[in-house]
Amino acid sequence: ISKADSFSAFNGRHQEEYVARLWMAYKDSIEVMMDNFERGIEIRKCRNVNAYIQNEDYPHLFVSLDREIVKDPKKGIGVLEIKQTNSYMINKWEGGIDPKHLAQVLTQIMVRVADYGELAVKVDSFDFKVYEIERLDDFMENINVATRLFWEKVLRGRELMAERNHKIGR
Repeated sequence: ISKADSFSAFNGRHQEEYVARLWMAYKDSIEVMMDNFERGIEIRKCRNVNAYIQNEDYPHLFVSLDREIVKDPKKGIGVLEIKQTNSYMINKWEGGIDPKHLAQVLTQIMVRVADYGELAVKVDSFDFKVYEIERLDDFMENINVATRLFWEKVLRGRELMAERNHKIGR
């Protein structure tokens, strides 16, 4: 455990495997999911990716996937982002998806070169939602441009700091 961990971060990390198992049992409704879960039936598969993923097309970005969805013959390769939230927060989001989570999944789709993504959300202890997220190429290009411009500024700042430190003898 990191001393910087909050209980929320600690809990989220340890609940991730459980939520992934719920997602694997999910099909159409919570009732079906609960039955499948209790009976050990997995409707779909995902795998843990214990690495940061980079893509030479986006050298300024990297992603850490919660899970990669095992290739589906109809849908292709997918990414799975796992979240826990409360009903107050989810009711604030248009369409149930926090815009920052949408941007996160789209960045993962872009860097991983996936065909789609899914967001599995455990809400309090009362609800479970799965959102399928299609590729939004225009949105992903906006992410690419904005993050590339930011990274170029970071690199320029590093150059300026190195020049400054060289001038003052550090």
